[in-house]
Order: sequence, then C-alpha cells, then structure tokens
Amino acid sequence: MTASPDALESKDKQAIYEYTLKSFQKKEIGQFRLYLQSEFHNKNSHFVAFYDLLSHIVNKQHSADLDIREVAGILSPDRKISDVQVRLLISRFRELLEDFLVYQHFRKNRSLRDSILLNALREKNLKGNFRKTMNQASQAKNGQ
Repeated sequence: MTASPDALESKDKQAIYEYTLKSFQKKEIGQFRLYLQSEFHNKNSHFVAFYDLLSHIVNKQHSADLDIREVAGILSPDRKISDVQVRLLISRFRELLEDFLVYQHFRKNRSLRDSILLNALREKNLKGNFRKTMNQASQAKNGQ
C-alpha cells in the first residue's frame, strides 16, 4: 500500500516519533512543552500545537499517516506554506527536541556544566568569578 502524495514521508515521520514522547518520561513531556512555550528557546508558537498533535498520536499508540497539509496548517495557520517549508519547520522542531535533550543532560552533569562555565568566564575575562568557580568545582570533585 503506497502512501498518499500528501502523506509525510515515512522517514520524516519515523524521525519525529523517535524524538518525541516515546522516549520521554512523564515529567519530560511537561518540561518539553514548557521549553517549547519559552520564547527564549522557541520563536515559533505553532510548534506547541504541533507537539500536541504528536503527543496525541503517540499516546494513542498508532502511527496514522501525518498528512503534510494538516501539518502545514498547524505549523503555519496564517498562511499557506510549501511542502519544503513544512519539512524545514519539522527540521527546526527536531533541532528544538535535540537542544532540549542536550539541556536536560547538561543540567544533570555538574562537571560538564562547571567546565563550560569556566571556559565562558575565562573568555569574558572574569578572573574573580573564574577563581571562585574553579575552587568550588575542585571542592565538589574532591567531595568536600
């Protein structure tokens, strides 16, 4: 059975599902929604509605074809966009998912956070803050 020409390509759909709720814990589901709602992280407010659609599909545990026109209507309700633009927006959505996963991992890994903070402080030439952070990181590493 072949998919309709308006169906999202199988590889695009599979990639979206793999990055969404299938791997998220319940807490992460809500956290990612908040992440999407943050204008600091996400400039496209329509991604929240797209995420809600994906959540509904994954929660129902079916892999119904996502119609590219339906997705286009959700991602850009104010104007018509091409299939290429839909795929670009989906790529941006996947980037946000990946950024969220990195952010979650970063928050859990104190030594990685300290290392990046030290580099940032050094680049900004904030010597006092650098020394204080270096001492705190060293103490934390030594378990003091």
